[in-house]
Amino acid sequence: GLSLNISFRMKSNLISRNFNEQSSSDFIIECKNKNFYVHQMILKDQSEYFEAILRNDCKENEEKKLIIEDFDPEVVEIFLRQMYNGALHENYLEDTEMAISLLKIADKYNFTSFFDVIDSYLAQVYVQWNPSDKTEALSVLKDDLQICQETGAPKLATMLHFNRNKWKDWCELNDKEWSNLIRKHPNFAMVATITAGREDYQSWLQQHSSWCFDTTMAENDFSLIVGKLGEIKGATKCYPI
Repeated sequence: GLSLNISFRMKSNLISRNFNEQSSSDFIIECKNKNFYVHQMILKDQSEYFEAILRNDCKENEEKKLIIEDFDPEVVEIFLRQMYNGALHENYLEDTEMAISLLKIADKYNFTSFFDVIDSYLAQVYVQWNPSDKTEALSVLKDDLQICQETGAPKLATMLHFNRNKWKDWCELNDKEWSNLIRKHPNFAMVATITAGREDYQSWLQQHSSWCFDTTMAENDFSLIVGKLGEIKGATKCYPI
């Protein structure tokens, strides 16, 4: 069993270096006339969706091709590269629409670890964040409420909910203004209500608040402690809501 496991890891690592390599590919993902040459082993290992279609009789398995029409090629490429090398540059998540698209594609194709990486990162950003002014704070809050509204990101929703008094101060919102803003994002309100009562999400929030270290590079800078999939050993496991 051990030798088989090592053999699989070595083969998987070798293939992972060959993303979009047509000569070794055994599956094609087509998006808006752009082809991505991938490998079934990687797809099945990372995604329950691909594991299912490559196990059953279906058009995609027969043709060894999947056509994606509801995401842009840039989103698909970032998604596939994450499958191969487990890396995602944080700059992609600074754009709200890109963050939403990546969460949606991860959810659609059951790449659960990727969804959690993005959700974890977005939530951790606010552990020690202090906005420069009301305008910045309100813009960021609206963007993140929209992310939660469209994707149901549970850790981000938890962080926003438990820091609601900070957000009200940062944005200079009274109770009525805050309520009106939340009312416009009912999916966020629903998710936050569920996670607020969950011990696993409360524990995760407390852990990451204490695991964040100040840096001396500049005022308000901080470092996020993350591992291969966005967490370090000992992090509370948060189960889907």
